[in-house]
Amino acid sequence: MNWLADLITLVLKQPQYQPLPVEKQVIMIYAATNGYLDAVAVEDVRVYENELFQFLDTRKPQLISSFAEKKQIDDAIKADLGQSLKEFGDQFTAARKTAAAAV
Repeated sequence: MNWLADLITLVLKQPQYQPLPVEKQVIMIYAATNGYLDAVAVEDVRVYENELFQFLDTRKPQLISSFAEKKQIDDAIKADLGQSLKEFGDQFTAARKTAAAAV
C-alpha cells in the first residue's frame, strides 16, 4: 500500500505558481486509487498526467466542467470518468508501445 501513497504524493506535486484546479487533482487521485495508473511507469506519471489533461480538455471538456459545477463525483460523472480514463489509458499505453518499438 506504500506505493500508492508514494504515487499519490507524486501526482499531487505541482510546479510553483502553477496550481492545478481541484477537479483535476481529484481526477488524478481517482485514477491512481482505482487502478488506472497501475500500468504506468513511475517515470511516465507526469507525462501521463499532462497528456490526460490535454485529452480531457480537448475531447471531454464537459466532464471537467460538470465536475467543477457539481463539486462531487456522482454516478454520471463516475461512469463518464471511468470510460474516459480507460479510453485515454488505452491510447497512452499503445503510444508508449509504438514509441518503444521504434527505438
